[in-house]
Amino acid sequence: MSNRVGRRQGSQTAQLDALLDSYAERHKRCLFDESYQGQYTIVSMGDSFSGLGNRMLSVVTGMVLALMTDRCFFLRHDTYHREFKNAKGLDMRWLHPRTEAAAQHFRKANFGPFTVGLQVRTQKPLGAGLADPSVRHYCTLARAVQLKQNLPDDQIKFFIATDSEKALAEIRRTLGPDRVVSMDGGAKEGVKEKTRAGDPGTEESAVLDMRLLSMTDALLVTSASSFGYVAAAWGGIVPIHVLHRGDKPSMLNPYFYIPMDTEPCYWGAHRYFMDNAPKEAVDLLKENPMWMQYAHCQ
Repeated sequence: MSNRVGRRQGSQTAQLDALLDSYAERHKRCLFDESYQGQYTIVSMGDSFSGLGNRMLSVVTGMVLALMTDRCFFLRHDTYHREFKNAKGLDMRWLHPRTEAAAQHFRKANFGPFTVGLQVRTQKPLGAGLADPSVRHYCTLARAVQLKQNLPDDQIKFFIATDSEKALAEIRRTLGPDRVVSMDGGAKEGVKEKTRAGDPGTEESAVLDMRLLSMTDALLVTSASSFGYVAAAWGGIVPIHVLHRGDKPSMLNPYFYIPMDTEPCYWGAHRYFMDNAPKEAVDLLKENPMWMQYAHCQ
């Protein structure tokens, strides 16, 4: 069985390689052959600071549509150009099955019988009255998941995807360095490669982290970060959202919540509502003590 699966995956990789090679030739014609009257798929984004999860969904959708309809694929936004372009042009290597193979290899080598994923976002631009969640809260919730599962320390691992070396170090101290695993190069505050929103790393390291989060058995994510909730949807996991809060947590202002399902939602819809809905509707929303935490469809 494993040999057949391996041959099938190898065949799929070869087919995708051939498809992307043929697309690259079409893309060159779109750029440099004035006689070529190609059709186009153009992905653009009006929000410079939309989350990487949101941007990846848009880019993948546009690329797949271009491949299916023999179109040329273009990105119309400087944020996209920084993250999905190298010196030779459009770089879509993170879509490749080899990325999936790398994730599977890391999972086999480093995950435990039960693995909790923690997506800890510390560099997110926040509005007035909000603050980054405390790293201590992530650790407390991770231990609560362990207790709920009745797992001893030697039966659990914690996979960390974060944008902060400082946060990673604190998590290692709190949860135990022998139980905490992360991808090399993930939390590099001094790394030169950064997105416009200030995120460290590349699209390849990001999609690896996202895929590994989706492979965990339980998942804690940073509220309003599309990176976390796209990973949750990818893995069919109902995540625990760790909230941004403006003061001490209380019954009416908790530091986490659990949503109803796994589906991601474009958080820009919330801002559109706040900016464009009738004042009566906005006032009604603000009667909910948790209205500032609202960033998803639910």
